[in-house]
Amino acid sequence: MVFILNPSGGGLDLCLEENRKTTNQKMTEHSGLKIHNASFRDPDASVFRGSDNKVYRQINNSYKEHFDLLLSSGLYKKLVEKKMLVSHQEKNEIIFDVASFYKTLFPEQIECISYPYEWSFSMLKDAALLTLEIMKESLSSGMILKDASPFNVQFVNGKPVFIDTSSFEKYIDGKPWIAYRQFCENFLGPLLLMRYRNMEMNKMLIIYPDGIPVKMISSLLPFKSVFNSGALMHIHFQSLVKSGKGNSKVENVLTLKRLLAIIDHLRSCIRNLTPGKSASEWENYYEEDILSNEYLRSKIDIVEEVISELNVTTALDMGSNTGVFSELLAKRNINVVSTDTDPVCIDDLYKKGNKNILPLVLDFTSPTPATGWANSERSSFWQRCNVDLILALALIHHLSIGKNISFKMLAEKLADSCKLLIIEFVPKSDPKVQMMLQSRKDIFSNYSKEKFEEEFVKHFMIEKQQQVSDSGRVIYLLRKK
Repeated sequence: MVFILNPSGGGLDLCLEENRKTTNQKMTEHSGLKIHNASFRDPDASVFRGSDNKVYRQINNSYKEHFDLLLSSGLYKKLVEKKMLVSHQEKNEIIFDVASFYKTLFPEQIECISYPYEWSFSMLKDAALLTLEIMKESLSSGMILKDASPFNVQFVNGKPVFIDTSSFEKYIDGKPWIAYRQFCENFLGPLLLMRYRNMEMNKMLIIYPDGIPVKMISSLLPFKSVFNSGALMHIHFQSLVKSGKGNSKVENVLTLKRLLAIIDHLRSCIRNLTPGKSASEWENYYEEDILSNEYLRSKIDIVEEVISELNVTTALDMGSNTGVFSELLAKRNINVVSTDTDPVCIDDLYKKGNKNILPLVLDFTSPTPATGWANSERSSFWQRCNVDLILALALIHHLSIGKNISFKMLAEKLADSCKLLIIEFVPKSDPKVQMMLQSRKDIFSNYSKEKFEEEFVKHFMIEKQQQVSDSGRVIYLLRKK
């Protein structure tokens, strides 16, 4: 931990003053403080990791007036009490940049960071409504949000929460909301595309992390969307207006009353949005497509017995489907990142509101990459997901036979990502595997229980294995060597 003592009394030592830049550079490089790779986007604050590997936010002098107003107006207290904004403690003995320092905040720490292109429809919708609600609360306290990025929102205890304490600034009556177009391109537009086109259209935000251009959104929406007042007013009309001009008479006289009316209209439009009809491959898996009720009951019993003996606090459920096994973990107060490629399943799981489950739409054969400036501004999924336990049930055949991923590759990756692994081996004789092989040549001569164990024991110790009823499937508990 770094402690900076501000001199009191007379004047600053000239040597210290002259070497402030060098001192700050040394402090940054040698004290264990590391700037977040996306922090350059906001000159009013610096997000960094301390020597304790915790996340801190330095409020810079340029933001002093706005930060003081955030506290003195009561807005911070009100938002924290409503669980809309992360709380923080002041840690002014920790300084990242001496020259710009005003305050250092130690915010509530978030276990697993997620990104908007990993969210389901209802998650993005709730994040949008939270942003608009914070806008209304801010305006009632004489402040406004200077940006409207979905990256400012995370999911904690099953609900969205705002994490960017330096996004608030003093409101000046008559001035436009400079983040309005950003909101439309990051929230409303993607939601409309998910409504009218496909529930995974928010993945376009990987390509356009600053927002899908409104002209593109307008061109992708079907003609019938013009009968949706939100799409017509905030997307189609906006697509006809050049961005960055900001010189229209309408913008210069945007009164508080009119701004509130725009926010209310956005809220109403988004509240009324429902996801479009999307075929789900796995939504009724346990009701219609499972091998037998006996198989499912046996599988639940085995997993419950295994996890009852484990001392873990975090887990990743790969291919979670509707979350049956994620919920078993959550009941034991284990925080679970529950993932599946099926957006309908993940949306259904999110709407259950389990505070210990973070549901994400994710394909493990092509997980979220590192993106942004120098490919390091936004971390990859595997960089963000650090867990004690991985659950990989009824998945291995989809990866090995469906995607040609060898047991060797699987074992190496999973050993690199967890300490404990509960994995289900599905034999080639299994009806589901045979169904997969009907549409492709069987080139999988190494797909066997023996080869599976041979590769995995290079990285793990087999602590337990048990067959699931009479299915021929086997569940293993593996511990990393």
